[in-house]
Amino acid sequence: MIMEVQNSDPGQFEKNLAYLRAIVELGEGFDLLFLSGSPIALEQVRHRLDESPIEDVELTRVHFTNPLEMAVLPERLLGLGGTSEGRRLVLVTASGTEDELRAGWTSALSMLNERRNTIVASTPHVLCLAGSAWLPILASDCAPDLWSIRTAVACFPDPPGLQYQIATQTRSSRSKANIHDAERLEHLARVLASSFRREEQSSRVSLLLRASKIRIANGDMEGARRSLSDAIELCRASEDEEARCRALALMANLHVFKGEYDEAMALQRDILERLNSIQDERGVAHMLGEIGDTLLRSGNIEEARDQHRARIQILEKLGSQMEVAQAYSALAVVDERAGKLESALRLHERVAEVFGALSDYRSLAQTYAQMAEIRRVREEFSEALSLRLRELALRKEMGDVQSQAGVVDVIATIHISMGRQDLALDAYAEVIKMAREIADEPMRIAALEKIADLQLGCSRDRASATAFAHVLRSSVHGIISYTGEISRIAQQRGMDEDGQISECLRVLEMESHILKTQIQNQSFYLGWNAIVLRQEAVDVVAIIERILRIFGPIAENRSIRFLLKSDVSTVIHVDGEAIELVLTNIIENALKYAFYGTEIQIEVRTRASHLVVSVRDLGHGLTADQEELFVPFKRYRALEPVQTIAGAGIGLFVCRVIVRSHGGTIEFSSKLIRQRSSRSRPEAHLVTFSVRLPIAPKTGPAAEE
Repeated sequence: MIMEVQNSDPGQFEKNLAYLRAIVELGEGFDLLFLSGSPIALEQVRHRLDESPIEDVELTRVHFTNPLEMAVLPERLLGLGGTSEGRRLVLVTASGTEDELRAGWTSALSMLNERRNTIVASTPHVLCLAGSAWLPILASDCAPDLWSIRTAVACFPDPPGLQYQIATQTRSSRSKANIHDAERLEHLARVLASSFRREEQSSRVSLLLRASKIRIANGDMEGARRSLSDAIELCRASEDEEARCRALALMANLHVFKGEYDEAMALQRDILERLNSIQDERGVAHMLGEIGDTLLRSGNIEEARDQHRARIQILEKLGSQMEVAQAYSALAVVDERAGKLESALRLHERVAEVFGALSDYRSLAQTYAQMAEIRRVREEFSEALSLRLRELALRKEMGDVQSQAGVVDVIATIHISMGRQDLALDAYAEVIKMAREIADEPMRIAALEKIADLQLGCSRDRASATAFAHVLRSSVHGIISYTGEISRIAQQRGMDEDGQISECLRVLEMESHILKTQIQNQSFYLGWNAIVLRQEAVDVVAIIERILRIFGPIAENRSIRFLLKSDVSTVIHVDGEAIELVLTNIIENALKYAFYGTEIQIEVRTRASHLVVSVRDLGHGLTADQEELFVPFKRYRALEPVQTIAGAGIGLFVCRVIVRSHGGTIEFSSKLIRQRSSRSRPEAHLVTFSVRLPIAPKTGPAAEE
């Protein structure tokens, strides 16, 4: 009794389940029921039978994770025995690829055939459900006598998404395959040797080819050559030209791995002729790509490009978007080797669009990685980082933690190249977390070693930079002091009647103060997480007036006026040097970005328990939000003239650290207020920075950033 099943019928599972229950309930004596399907589908059967058991039937499951072990199935059945009160239902399932299961079930059914009388005599009330059995095996030469027993065959459809699960499991198992896996596959191939059926011989070839790939990946070239030779001989005997081409292609790859490019090329051109003779255009296109890769490895870049272009022409005629995209990706690699990085980028961008449209996240992630590497080589680190983050998002979508960790590790190196050691340390910490999750101890140890090296390098760099900044600051203090002394002496001796000496000394003093501000910014940045604040009575307006006097020459040269407003007591308890650095940075920024001939307004007022200092300028707007603007080394003024204005990009970060350490806040706003009269000039924005500082002395340790 055989039941044909169409997997497209959404109600087939329920129909089959009812069919199964009827056979079990009506069955007498020994019945052998073969139930075909995947372990996942049959697990659903077991679950449903557990929920609604059949009267007087005990359910037992036997599962094989290795098809090689399935020959022991008769002994497992004999070991179970019968039941005293009813019958036993044994659900047998196995995991593996189609070729592995074909060999495994061939072995199992052959042994069942030999032991059938013993099984019937010892366990007359057993109903055996054989999962993942391939129906052609049941009618093969290994198990004809099984049909003498009352037998039924049914098939359960796979649940939705099963093919993706199987593909994922297969990729995972192959990535971790070792020599023992190759030996297992070769043994399964030998199990099928006694059969003369074409399906079994085709499976033998597939198993041998997989075994050879594993041996090549593990460096066992001689073992791979033996398996490939056996596969090629089988193909010659069966006159299976297509399988023979696959085996010869792997043999060519073996030569490539050994660096024997001439031998590989000879085999590949022979395969190309065979594929042309059987008019396999897709196979021809694939082999052109293989030849192109071999030429590229041997250094023949132009010939490699010609082969890949010929491949693309065939695939475009066949109309496969995916294959065309893969071919263009290979061509981009050729351009990279030729140093044509811009051309390679354009090709990768074109490929990324196709993979994105096809929702092929794995290929899209790989394309982003290739584009990021080109950007990194060109020292375009921000673009490389952006691409790697997009790749990481795709890896997370796929749930591949191993590859996520690899991407995060690369992101850490990009941060290091950009001088962001703190972010690199955070990235390595994330790698350690992922390594623990997947129990990858070598990865965890490697990340710990990178953290140790980076921390040691950071400590040395910070110590050296801090010491250097201290020396520079002392020198600048000396220049400022001597500038004032020279001015005083010149006036006493009447040496500056026309004021030129005083003006030059004033500019020199101003430039020295600007340099002092940059040095202080660097010092605070290097040690921002260990700030120690003093608290003293400080007149904020007096600090602002001193800053305005220093920046006077710059303001005059740009026809900019300062307007200081304050009608309140401006004495508060803060670290005077630190707050002066904050106000200097903000006023200097306003002076840099304000339009020629405008006014910079500085207002000091009280709000509840805080003193608020607001600095407003009319000029280029800001394009960042509150968080982005205070990120080190980023600058967000809107238009091109800003790119010519000097700055290290850490001033506002230092300002926020200092203000927060005092228990205050710093905020900004940027508002378009009017269109300027000249079309050649940009729009005007009113940019306001506001610093709020507590009036009362701050108690307790400094607030951490």
